[in-house]
Formats: sequence, C-alpha cells, structure tokens
Amino acid sequence: MSIDEVAAFHEVIGNDLMTRRFDFTGYLYYPFVLPGAVIAAVVALSFLRLLRRLPAWVVTGTVASGALYLSGTLGLEAISGKWASVHGVENLVYMLLTDAEELIEMLALILMYGTFERYLSLMRK
Repeated sequence: MSIDEVAAFHEVIGNDLMTRRFDFTGYLYYPFVLPGAVIAAVVALSFLRLLRRLPAWVVTGTVASGALYLSGTLGLEAISGKWASVHGVENLVYMLLTDAEELIEMLALILMYGTFERYLSLMRK
C-alpha cells in the first residue's frame, strides 16, 4: 500500500499507459481498476501462508486495512471515473470523490501501521 502511495502506480499505469491505448468510459474511465484488481488478488494470495501464522487480531487488522485501501483505490476510483466521464473533472463532486479516495487510503495505512506497531511491541516483551 505504501509503495503505491509513494510511487503512484495506479495513477501512472491507469492514467498514462492504458488511456493512451484505449478509450475507456464509465466506471473504467480510470482503467487501472482492471489490472489493480488482478494485482490485489495476486498479492493477497501470496500472503495467505504468512497470515495463517499470525494471531487472529493481526490477520483481522491486516485484512481490514487491505480491504479499506482497495475500496478507496479501486472502488472510489471507479466511482470517480464514472462521474468524470459524465460530468468532467472540474467540479466539486469530483474533487470530493478524489479527496475521499485519498482519505480512505490514508486511513487504511494508519490502520495497518497501528496493527503492525502493536504486534511488534507485543513481540518485544
């Protein structure tokens, strides 16, 4: 999650690379939603073995923060894309949608940090 926030992969890949080749509208106006869902599934599957070895509350915090992050990155991105394809991007609703997306992503990072920080502090005792 933090790598995507710093490097802005979903903005660069979706907005720059894919829109040059295809003309997307509606919920796929920002087409990173498609490869983003596939990448999220692959990452989630690759962590299953690790998650099985962690305490249940750590798994819950990790899965909840991942789901929250994806609801912003993929969910609100699709909704704001639909709005942008119909109404454009120069309006208050679009700005609020994109702000809400970023807020949800940051809240997910805070939840993930809190979960890991608590787990690590308990391991030190």
